[in-house]
Amino acid sequence: ALILGRPHDSLFGAASRDPDWRTRNLAGEDVTGDAHPAMIVLRTGQPQHNVILSIETPSGERRWLTINSYPVRHADDLTVQQAVTVFRQIDPPAVEHATPRWANDRE
Repeated sequence: ALILGRPHDSLFGAASRDPDWRTRNLAGEDVTGDAHPAMIVLRTGQPQHNVILSIETPSGERRWLTINSYPVRHADDLTVQQAVTVFRQIDPPAVEHATPRWANDRE
């Protein structure tokens, strides 16, 4: 809750699709809830590593996060049941020097 700049109890029931997060990518483009790492994991079953996004706190501060999200699969048929997502705040200067994960795909 501290990283996200929101009271702990306000996070229960919160969804990544909520437009109040005002999520942006490294290019400064808005990121819809369906494009958040956990939603990609749930849709594709593929883990998402070191995705860099920013959110806006209720006070208007922009905070940058690096996000990893992994599928949790059903034991019987290996279908994705849920996603476990871990994020940590990174300093804005680190964002300026970060290489977008798609940049390496061009080589």
